[in-house]
Amino acid sequence: MISFNAKNVGTEGVTDARVLVEVVGAQTITVFNDTVAIPGNGGDVPLTALWSAAAGRYTVRVTIDPFAGTAELNEENNVAELAVTVRAPPQAAVPPLLWIGLGGGLAAVAAGAVLALRRRRTPVDPGEEAVQQGKA
Repeated sequence: MISFNAKNVGTEGVTDARVLVEVVGAQTITVFNDTVAIPGNGGDVPLTALWSAAAGRYTVRVTIDPFAGTAELNEENNVAELAVTVRAPPQAAVPPLLWIGLGGGLAAVAAGAVLALRRRRTPVDPGEEAVQQGKA
């Protein structure tokens, strides 16, 4: 997500300022392209552009009035750029191994993960338990 403010340093408000947000990398991707109303005299509007980033280096470019559709005293202050580096998310940590000596050999057990399987037979009826124990 890219959050930014569109600010108007002029004295007149603008009702339809085109705002363009591009991410420049191996190719240029437009992630926001809309018109907004921006009040005059330093008024600003908070905006958000959604971007699914992959690892790499990019330049995020925000341009207000990219096609010079609004008459302005200064056309040179309509673009802001920021270089960003997106890092890949960390890989899931592999649990450390705990080596245990067993009868002259070694066994590796993942620390914190012990799995014990037991097979248990539940008697079907009370008389079956006595048969299993050799009492019947």
